[in-house]
Amino acid sequence: MPEIVALAGYEEEEIDVYLVSEGRFSGIEAAQRYRRDQPSTYWNEVQMTLLHTEQFFDRIGRLPGFGTAEDQATMNALRWEPRQQRLWTLPEQRTRSVPEIRVPAPSERE
Repeated sequence: MPEIVALAGYEEEEIDVYLVSEGRFSGIEAAQRYRRDQPSTYWNEVQMTLLHTEQFFDRIGRLPGFGTAEDQATMNALRWEPRQQRLWTLPEQRTRSVPEIRVPAPSERE
């Protein structure tokens, strides 16, 4: 994920600002902390939000090695349409939970 957004011309700071503007993190510091300490969560937020924007869509045809001139013409003819999605709770508000396992006591097994 980091490589594709970099190829599309996005800087990490720009992505942080975008995620905060979309309410995916409470602030720039939180976005930076997740990018550094919990990158899988951070890049999942990028994948679920930024990659579905019209701005990213417009950059696809400019990716290095995108394709042939015919591919570019096909891409230029496509219209972006917003994706309907239900986003998860903000990463900062998520809690980890462990399923509770009940092991019967020896007297309960008989």
